[in-house]
Amino acid sequence: MNHISSPPHALNLFESMKKDYKLCEENYLKDFKSHHWDVFPENYENILNNEDLWKSFLRNQISLGFNDSLMEVSNKRFENNNDAYWQELKKNDTNLVDKTIVSQEKIDNTLSIVNFLLRNNDPSFLLKNLMPDVGDPETTSLEIRNPDNSNIYFSANYHDIIEIYYFLHLQDVLMEMKNIKKPIIAEIGAGYGGIATKIKKNLNDCKYIIFDLPEVNAVQNYYLSNVFPEKKIIGYNEYKMSKNILKDNFDFLLLPGWEIKNFKRNSIDTIINMRSMMEMNHDVIKFYFKSIHRIIKHNGIFFNANRYKKRDIKLEDYPYDKKWKIVKSQQSEVQTNIHILTTKRTNKEENFKVQEYL
Repeated sequence: MNHISSPPHALNLFESMKKDYKLCEENYLKDFKSHHWDVFPENYENILNNEDLWKSFLRNQISLGFNDSLMEVSNKRFENNNDAYWQELKKNDTNLVDKTIVSQEKIDNTLSIVNFLLRNNDPSFLLKNLMPDVGDPETTSLEIRNPDNSNIYFSANYHDIIEIYYFLHLQDVLMEMKNIKKPIIAEIGAGYGGIATKIKKNLNDCKYIIFDLPEVNAVQNYYLSNVFPEKKIIGYNEYKMSKNILKDNFDFLLLPGWEIKNFKRNSIDTIINMRSMMEMNHDVIKFYFKSIHRIIKHNGIFFNANRYKKRDIKLEDYPYDKKWKIVKSQQSEVQTNIHILTTKRTNKEENFKVQEYL
């Protein structure tokens, strides 16, 4: 194990976030960010210096672009190329939605997914995987029944309920990971860290790596540090000082996406991409797939849940090579424009063609 002199948790959290972001900015890979991710203020350092803003980041500009609860706000930028609205929104330092969901459509959609989850699952699956209150998320109060007909009352966040649905589809993957001692899981594009949180709570001994944009790495650091104050979270600076990062002791490793190219062959057990490749440009998708093919272990799992098509990005064009076997392929029941594709890595060519499973 490598011993590093200044672990992030010995520092103030915001100082750690700022130092990691600054180093990312100095090493930023050109053209790594697609137009979709024109969601961050030009001077992101100002956001990192405004500690009060982070207390409700799930209701303000910080989580624009990776928070379904803000979608009705953020999607207005596409109305008549409303750039002026978008520029003002990015400067807004007030909450964009109320604490209690007011949109009846959003309440209905949340309840619909909850009812779907309860059809074949005990209420305990839903309840134990609900998000904590970190980030002060927008919620609605719901009531469901236990098998013994007693009532359960809880608060639900729309984005979180969607993630619980996809987490349900990850259960078979987690069962395989439980047979591996300290499995290494990598997520490409992890939002604020919702799925990472659910996996870590259900698979405590895993090492979890996130590859993302520097601004989102900062959000993940804030969220995960507050959800798991006892866990070891490594950021970009500490990673850069390590000689063999996968041998180091950590729970979460938060890195800018371009660092995936520096990971060793056959080093990762499971790779997850959930609703983010569809928002990348073609070159970045190719970049990630080249690394996925190299770093995933034999019999490793790639869980891919993305839109069939978004702008000019099509799931059928994702550059899978031929060394995959299909594990699961189905349309999402709650977001029918999304397909869930789970594949297993093989050592030999299987003549895999993604188009045949969509």
